[in-house]
Amino acid sequence: MNHRQAKRADTSAHPQGPSALEAEAAQERFGCLSRMRQQILLNELLSTRTAELMLAYPDLLAIGQGFRRRRTNARRVTGEIVSGERCVLFLVRTKFKCRSASRRRLPAHLYCHDVIRGRRVLLAIPTDVDEARPLVANAAPPSAVDVDGVGEYGVLTCRVDCRLPNGAVEQRVLSCRHVFGLSGIRAPDLPTAIISHEAKPIGNAVDVRGKLGSNVPSGFDAQLMQPLTPGAADHCLLRAHWPGGFASYAGEFETTMWLHFPRQSGPFRAHYRGIWIHLKVQYGTGETSFAANVGPVIEVDLDNSDAPRAGDSGSPLVIGFTKAKLAGMHIAGLVDNGDGRALSYCIPAYALLDPKNYAGAAGEVWELP
Repeated sequence: MNHRQAKRADTSAHPQGPSALEAEAAQERFGCLSRMRQQILLNELLSTRTAELMLAYPDLLAIGQGFRRRRTNARRVTGEIVSGERCVLFLVRTKFKCRSASRRRLPAHLYCHDVIRGRRVLLAIPTDVDEARPLVANAAPPSAVDVDGVGEYGVLTCRVDCRLPNGAVEQRVLSCRHVFGLSGIRAPDLPTAIISHEAKPIGNAVDVRGKLGSNVPSGFDAQLMQPLTPGAADHCLLRAHWPGGFASYAGEFETTMWLHFPRQSGPFRAHYRGIWIHLKVQYGTGETSFAANVGPVIEVDLDNSDAPRAGDSGSPLVIGFTKAKLAGMHIAGLVDNGDGRALSYCIPAYALLDPKNYAGAAGEVWELP
């Protein structure tokens, strides 16, 4: 079926509820849409109905978009794997396992309208449900750089060319705020700090960073460093240049990407699950620790349960090899999702490269070298 690019979608729910035949046809129509059109409809549905859904379903913790999981009994894989079917993601504390809770069950599909070949038709966007897991920010010894003399502590993600309001261009380096600021380790965390590699200073963290804290509705765990000299931090980066640029919107993420943790064994294959508007992440331990809502956040499954480890924060998530495109930055993870596979949570590249997400970057324009 060949569908035209249509008008803005009406993402309101079907008022009376469709018949079984209409529902089946609506599901088929959405499945036949192009990848880009499905992405547009998902974006519009989340922007218009997230607040309504959160109020309507008290068990709902968060909403996102991505791909459905399905059960598999394949020889090499057990449990659930990520499929290629795009959907709305629901996050709950615990999935219901009995019919008695049917009134509180989340909908299997969300209905919307679109114009296809000049006709306004009903579409059904599938949903999938995930259980909440305790996420811990992975910044602790050992890894690539140390901060303010507190051991080896995290990974540098990439260089960024920052065009200032006066027209000058400064080259800075990006990583997590909880790496550069020791969030959850120091209270309050550090707005600026000396960043070193093998006991040699390579730069200074600057007070250009996202908001992060227990009272912030949706925090942003990223911060910039000013290198002491041009190229001072290049030996700590996976790439000095990204030939493929970066993913500028969620529709560019591929079902298989690569996470470059600081390992001699090479990159980890990462299966894209979806992107959450925000998730709760635990920072630090002891008296200075706190939990914060952070978003947007990409979720990926990893084949190797050896990852992630403490010290992986800041590791780049990429698309491709020879002309790698930056997809995101790892901030937190889970060693076992219950099926023997690890999970990584990353801030998407299009959010990382947007100065509007940072305090202290008003009027700036950023791009990768």
